[in-house]
Amino acid sequence: MEAPVFNTDGECTLNTDDIEIHMRACDKRLKMMAYLSEDTDVPQHVLVQMLHENHTAKNRFTFIRVALGQPAVVSCIALEELDATELKLFLAEFKEIVRAWKPKFTPASQRQCERKMKRDGICHSQDSAKAKLELH
Repeated sequence: MEAPVFNTDGECTLNTDDIEIHMRACDKRLKMMAYLSEDTDVPQHVLVQMLHENHTAKNRFTFIRVALGQPAVVSCIALEELDATELKLFLAEFKEIVRAWKPKFTPASQRQCERKMKRDGICHSQDSAKAKLELH
């Protein structure tokens, strides 16, 4: 992995494999963000799953919808005593999280959930979000 090159505002964009990671160094922390989808229409069951994951991840990684509505994952790490090895490990973990979540936003994933719900006789409602959550 090449060392990230930050601009004068402390920002950098890393393109690795199929992931674009936006980084910003500020307030003694390195903040990272990656979009999970360009689509602003996030299925309700995926929003529920994102909230559930925020609770269980203990704020290590946070799933959000950015200002324009796209889903994203964000995280940060202290810059103090951050060395190249630690950064490499943290980036690898961040990319793993992004890769695990991106497929949940594909139309094929949504159709698969809807077909399974139809087979199981589950109708679309607020209660159906929980059933969809279990499918992912």
